[in-house]
Amino acid sequence: MLAFAGSIDIPGIAMVVGPLLLIFLANGFSWRRFLIVGNQTILDIGLLFLLIASVGLLAKQEDLFAFHLMASMALLTVVFAFILKLPLHMLSGEVEGYKDTTHIAYKVVAIIVFVIGVYFAELYAASASAFIDSAALIYVGVSVVAIIALNKFAGKSAPIKALSRYFPSIGLVGVVIAIVTGLQDIYELASLTSMLSFGLLTLQYVLYLRILLFLAVPDKALLADGEQSDVLTTICAVALVGVVFYMIFASIALA
Repeated sequence: MLAFAGSIDIPGIAMVVGPLLLIFLANGFSWRRFLIVGNQTILDIGLLFLLIASVGLLAKQEDLFAFHLMASMALLTVVFAFILKLPLHMLSGEVEGYKDTTHIAYKVVAIIVFVIGVYFAELYAASASAFIDSAALIYVGVSVVAIIALNKFAGKSAPIKALSRYFPSIGLVGVVIAIVTGLQDIYELASLTSMLSFGLLTLQYVLYLRILLFLAVPDKALLADGEQSDVLTTICAVALVGVVFYMIFASIALA
């Protein structure tokens, strides 16, 4: 019973259910549109708050009490997201049937509340400065420009859909760069922490932007079934890689 009670984490539940309610709002309280968009964003939401909690862990390595709380919240957000993924996937319809008729006021309110919610989640995890990395911002900015330019060069007219599809891949590359660079000097804890922060924040930024796209222009950001499968594979790979190397880092930090 105690083990089950340990899985009920109110902040973790709020960080998954809260954004889903905002998606419901951004879709004009349409149940059908909510299911379609929620199905494509639920794993992004879970992973986003896992990354926020992970950055908090990096910023509070010596606080064992904070370590326990943040680690629990980080992992449970992903667990809750995976639990909700199945019913959302089964109940959602075809993407082609989605028509965005929501008044812009709903979208504006949902975006503002989401931005504020993420900001306070970051403050709960660590100081605001821990979530600002100039190298990660430059990397993401250059990647966004490159995707838009390549999409235009290829003669395609859907840059937002291209961003929605390739954002997870941008984050994955950032994580791999951080891991490879950090492991070259694994015994220098400060250097390793800096590189891991770069990787985590890179992925956090792109997922944050991707969720904002789904809140603002879901009709342009939604992906077809084949494209969605590619994104889900990438997200799952990133989650697994992140958890494995986080465990390695935690073992080193606590040794």
